[in-house]
Amino acid sequence: MTFQIEVESVSKAFGGVQANRDISLSVPQGRITGLIGPNGSGKTTLFNSVVGYHPIDSGSIRFEGREISKLRVPQIARLGLLRTFQQTRIYSKMNCVENMLISVSSGGNSPNMVDHPPLRCGTEISMFSTQFILE
Repeated sequence: MTFQIEVESVSKAFGGVQANRDISLSVPQGRITGLIGPNGSGKTTLFNSVVGYHPIDSGSIRFEGREISKLRVPQIARLGLLRTFQQTRIYSKMNCVENMLISVSSGGNSPNMVDHPPLRCGTEISMFSTQFILE
C-alpha cells in the first residue's frame, strides 16, 4: 500500500508540556482520514508539525515517501501539503472541495465568493493535499 502521509514516532513538547508523544499514523494514498480527540489532546499540534509550523523534537514525517520533518512551511507547501485553518463559515452554493480551495486561491479574488452567503458549520477541515484534491 502506498501512503500519502506517514508519521512515525513523532514527539513535540513546549517547555514542560508534552503535546505529542511517540505518535505514529499513516494516511493511504487516495483516502480521506480523520483524526479525532478531545480539546487539548494534541491534534492541532500534530497537524502543525506535519506542515512545518512546529518543528518536531523527534521522529519522522514523510509526504509521498519524502522526509519532510526538516523542511520549512513554504518548502512543504510547494510539495502540495497545506494546512487550512478552522473555518466556521462556509459558502452554501459551493461543495466541500470548492470551499477548501478558497484557502489556496490567490488573494481570495474569486468572483464566485461574492455571490454565496456564508452559513454556520461545525466541521473543521484541518489539512489536505492539494494534489489529492485537484486530481
